[in-house]
Amino acid sequence: MQIPHRQPTTVAQLCASGAQRLTSAGIQTPLLDAQLILAYVLACSRLEIMAHPERQVSEPEEQRFEELLARRVAREPLAYIVGTKEFYGLEIEVCAGVFVPRPETELLVDECVARLRGKQCVIADVGTGTGAVAVALALALPKSTVYAVDVCPLAVKTAERNVHRHGLQDRVFVVSSNLFESFGGDSLDAVVSNPPYVPTGDIPLLQPEVAVYEPRQALDGGVDGLDVYKELVPAAFRVIKPGGFLAVEVGSGQADSVVQIIERSGYTKVEKRKDLSGIERVVVGSKC
Repeated sequence: MQIPHRQPTTVAQLCASGAQRLTSAGIQTPLLDAQLILAYVLACSRLEIMAHPERQVSEPEEQRFEELLARRVAREPLAYIVGTKEFYGLEIEVCAGVFVPRPETELLVDECVARLRGKQCVIADVGTGTGAVAVALALALPKSTVYAVDVCPLAVKTAERNVHRHGLQDRVFVVSSNLFESFGGDSLDAVVSNPPYVPTGDIPLLQPEVAVYEPRQALDGGVDGLDVYKELVPAAFRVIKPGGFLAVEVGSGQADSVVQIIERSGYTKVEKRKDLSGIERVVVGSKC
């Protein structure tokens, strides 16, 4: 008895079927996600996937695609599945248990670069997670020294890998520390941070990718979402040099409250910056 041959499956067919399943699962970018998963399986770029829809996929490759697609259907973050996330034009390694970098956080980098461009400076990125902000700052500010600070051992290891990935181990130093335990007074030109700011009661209302999969310690900002700011802001004032500044990301509707915390801690020239959605996303305070 002759065993029938498997009909070849093309890239276009897999992307179409995958996008259909992701749509049914409530994924907002189904075709993009299907293309990125297949590109990961085939070790090529998304552009190659789009340029060669006729490319045939082997049976093992198709099986691998289906395995990873099932994880995305279950609402696991795409970054955890493919192991990377683009941030500030850079490929950042990501793994389960570490906060996934967000596009809106690029505004935090923009604000710091605008203030420090061309200068020799020492910066601390507190709560660095993957190290995305620290790496982006170091590459945009070639005269800078950056300390990537986190208390989570997994985040520290991930940040170290990203520092090496981008060849920055001579200027970006990953520090396992709670806030500023490792820094002396008036030692930093800038402190940047994207701290946990989601109110505890709001976490179950978030998308499953966040509420179920991302580390709670990177999300939970306490009852009002402001717990970390109340500790971080005054502590940063001690280690920032006169003429330096603090820049923090904030959640929707939190900017005015964070401004008050910053002003009470002695900072001046406190400013707010809106992201592309019109949300006041970054607050900056200077130390005279």
